[in-house]
Amino acid sequence: MNWDATSDPESGVRDYVIYRSLVAGGSQTLMGTIPSAQLTFVDTATAPGAEYFYRIAGVNGVSLEGPQSNEDSAVTTDTAPSDPATFSAVPGYGQVTLNWQANLELDLAGYNLYRSTTDGGPHDLVNVSGLLLTNSHIDSGLTNGETSSTS
Repeated sequence: MNWDATSDPESGVRDYVIYRSLVAGGSQTLMGTIPSAQLTFVDTATAPGAEYFYRIAGVNGVSLEGPQSNEDSAVTTDTAPSDPATFSAVPGYGQVTLNWQANLELDLAGYNLYRSTTDGGPHDLVNVSGLLLTNSHIDSGLTNGETSSTS
């Protein structure tokens, strides 16, 4: 969010304080204090698809907080998670152990794993009973000597 600068003729505006609430007109939480030269704030402590309500106030040179702005709201968006990083496959007897770097996105529910016997697909879902909740999987019941690709 961004806003226009405010002024205090006596001691100047030193900072802005940002407040957030989860409902219109609701109880506010202090989200941050930023220097007066910065007229923008990015709230990264949000959930996808949620609406948040904000108010801003200036703080002068002697630490007095001025009146709060009108309330404004924003609805966050949701994006697909990033691709798993450092994906590796270790072959074994009739199985392959798959590992990848855990995705730390707060709204990640789990992983889908796909397998194909030809490079480039088509790929079939491996975890048909539900999302994988860890960053590793042993794909078993495979034919020794058969090549597969996963995604």
